[in-house]
Amino acid sequence: MEDVSVRAPDSALPGESFIVRVTASLRNLGPASAVLVDTTFTFSVPGCDAIPSLPVTVQDTDLPQNIGVSIGRSWLVSCAQAGTAASTVDVDIVIDASQAITDPDTTNNSGSGSDPTIVGP
Repeated sequence: MEDVSVRAPDSALPGESFIVRVTASLRNLGPASAVLVDTTFTFSVPGCDAIPSLPVTVQDTDLPQNIGVSIGRSWLVSCAQAGTAASTVDVDIVIDASQAITDPDTTNNSGSGSDPTIVGP
């Protein structure tokens, strides 16, 4: 995992839906020349509703060695109350179960990001 970017609007009205976009930047550092990975996005925005509400897993992304790959997902968010809506996402990557390889360094397989939206009149 190289980076997790969260882009939420600066402001929104209570009850108004808005889109939060998330991008995970991945890179296979080797030693395998290519690997398939499964990437799970766990999104939260306390005090608000988000669709989808469950974690989203993107299956079988091909990661060639040393080439950056980006995966993006979006959530539709609605907040009934005024305040700050802190959109946060945790992203976890695992080698797909179909692969007969193991990851020599699992410490770089997760990341997180956040971006606030001011909800108010």
